[in-house]
Amino acid sequence: MVGPRRRGAAGIRDASRRAFLRGAIGAVGGALTVAGAVDLGLNGVQSNPNAWMSRYLSESTGSQATLPDYTDFLEWMRGVSGRISGQSVDVSLEEEFAPYALQARASDFVRYSGASAGYSLLPYLTQLDDMELAVSTQSPSYDVFTVDSQNTAAFNQATIPPAELISRYPELTYPGYDIQDFGTAAWSFVGSYPPAAAEVTSGAASGSPATAFNMFPFDSPVIVFFYRKDIYDRLGLQPPATWDEYYAQAQRLMGSGTPYATVSEANADVSILYEYLNHLASFGGALWNVDGNQITPNLESAECLAALENFVRFRPFADPGSFAFTWTDQFNSLATGASATALLWCGYYGWLNDPLRSPVAPGQFLPALNPAGPKGSFSTYGGSGMGVSRFSKHPEAAYVWIQWATCKGMQEQLLLDSYHVFPSRSSVPGVPQVQGAVASDAGAYAAFAVTRKAFETGVTALTPFPKWFSVLVPLSLHLNRAWKGEESPSEALASAQSEIEQGFPGLTFS
Repeated sequence: MVGPRRRGAAGIRDASRRAFLRGAIGAVGGALTVAGAVDLGLNGVQSNPNAWMSRYLSESTGSQATLPDYTDFLEWMRGVSGRISGQSVDVSLEEEFAPYALQARASDFVRYSGASAGYSLLPYLTQLDDMELAVSTQSPSYDVFTVDSQNTAAFNQATIPPAELISRYPELTYPGYDIQDFGTAAWSFVGSYPPAAAEVTSGAASGSPATAFNMFPFDSPVIVFFYRKDIYDRLGLQPPATWDEYYAQAQRLMGSGTPYATVSEANADVSILYEYLNHLASFGGALWNVDGNQITPNLESAECLAALENFVRFRPFADPGSFAFTWTDQFNSLATGASATALLWCGYYGWLNDPLRSPVAPGQFLPALNPAGPKGSFSTYGGSGMGVSRFSKHPEAAYVWIQWATCKGMQEQLLLDSYHVFPSRSSVPGVPQVQGAVASDAGAYAAFAVTRKAFETGVTALTPFPKWFSVLVPLSLHLNRAWKGEESPSEALASAQSEIEQGFPGLTFS
């Protein structure tokens, strides 16, 4: 969640991306005064709202009560501990809310398995670089690692397939694991490769993936609309139902309690794609035409153009640093009172209302569904999966650890613990203890309730394929230029389309 350090090895990504990112740094300069305390890394400006808070990470974030499903898993793990006792598991996780919540329960794994576990939590791009280096050198430095949904193609051959683990270690397979329990979005965007779908409007449904079981689904964050309730109440506003309503509100919000109406993550990397996708799906558009194994860019479609025009029209009302911002910078803009609204990852709800992290208006931030376009309201999905590294020295312990991290009982606990992590398993919201907690403290679970609605109205995700890292360069660059007003939306999309067609012909999932 902070700016990444520069890696010496190119790893999976090619040199063209490195050169692009070095050039992009020059465009960042003016944003430093807006962003506040920042870490200027290879991939842009990203501030770190949680680094100074890391010392507060402890088991106190876990709830006191242990639910029956979790207790059952722990007792099973105790029963098989003889096979893995004394082994160690090294885990690479992205520095996000679900990994924080998981690490807070780390002692449970040690206590019941007899094995030890070491955790490396790094910002998104830094963790990605580390895993690229580990995989390209076939290093056994990590036994388990997480992979974001848009990166599954790059690591498709780097992990042991779940079916192989189940077959290889039947005595270490938890009988109650139930792989069918994961929701449609988790299967479509993480659990299977190639992805089973580009959009999902029945996120609560469950079932096996349409294609190969590729990775164990872990978390399911989505982007939702956040707004300052105190400002909205004073102006007599309600959360916008449509983009046009939001546009009208943005004009009224300027200077009405915050300098800016909104803040975007429009940095020229994956950030701008994350935000653009909310608009794109709501206009019925798609970045790619997919025909079996073949992928061709669809950027010059009327839907892509309408969505980008809609996205960039909010620029005059946005925090000026948005052109170089990622999601962490969005959080800072809201938390420090620079902006009143944002399309931001649902997990930030707790931090936005924590006076230690959000000193200006704690308790005043509420989530809502994203504004709707002609095709409805959609939220970008940014979930991740977990895999056991093919180069692990302790695959047995790693397999048990990954079941512990993704079992139903754990997902119940992570939802009830202080981070209130949204579950990837469809059965968790129906657990009586979960229902009771949500009913008794609706405020604490407001983001959970809105995220459930988002999965019902529609979620969308980036499409992974082997050359995604390379294609991302021209795509994000031209979207960023459109945001800055250096290119018109039509020019930006046409340029990105042309560069992708000429530079990367014959895109496939293989």
